[in-house]
Amino acid sequence: GGTMVGGTIVGDGTIVPGTTVEPKVMPKEDLKVTPKETPKDEAALTPAELKKWTDYVAQLEGKDKKVAQGEWAKAKTNRAKRALIKLIPKDDEIAAPATLIVNLPANADLTIQGVAMTATSAQRVFVSPTLEAGKTYVYTLEAKVVEDGRTVTVQKMVNVKAGTTSEVSLSLPATTTNVVLGN
Repeated sequence: GGTMVGGTIVGDGTIVPGTTVEPKVMPKEDLKVTPKETPKDEAALTPAELKKWTDYVAQLEGKDKKVAQGEWAKAKTNRAKRALIKLIPKDDEIAAPATLIVNLPANADLTIQGVAMTATSAQRVFVSPTLEAGKTYVYTLEAKVVEDGRTVTVQKMVNVKAGTTSEVSLSLPATTTNVVLGN
């Protein structure tokens, strides 16, 4: 069979910042309801919470790292340590590119935001320009396949966020007289 190795196309598949492929900003809805907090402040810190702190400190440099380690050393109670963990910027608050993995027929032509992509394989990987943290952006993908002289087109909107990977599959219908686009 034709097994793909890695399937990462950066080379010509990369969307370089500065091209016209800037995703549109989706309005972010603020939830009006605040989830209730149970008084768990004195419970032992979970491995996830500790990992969050150690990962955060690991990426700090110089003075910032010393300050963070000093604050942690001073935080004698779990409540105090939790308060420090709450101050860590969320992962999605760091501006970063988004990665988009598109699965589609290898012979399909793919456009993103109307820009034709040159990669041809069943799985294509694209990296967006750096996106602002905490916002949801949307890319419009369009795949076209020519079958029996007719062009079949499928369009899909994909939400992307800074620092995340979104995977999407564009399946083109088999040759039929009526092409029904999926929801």
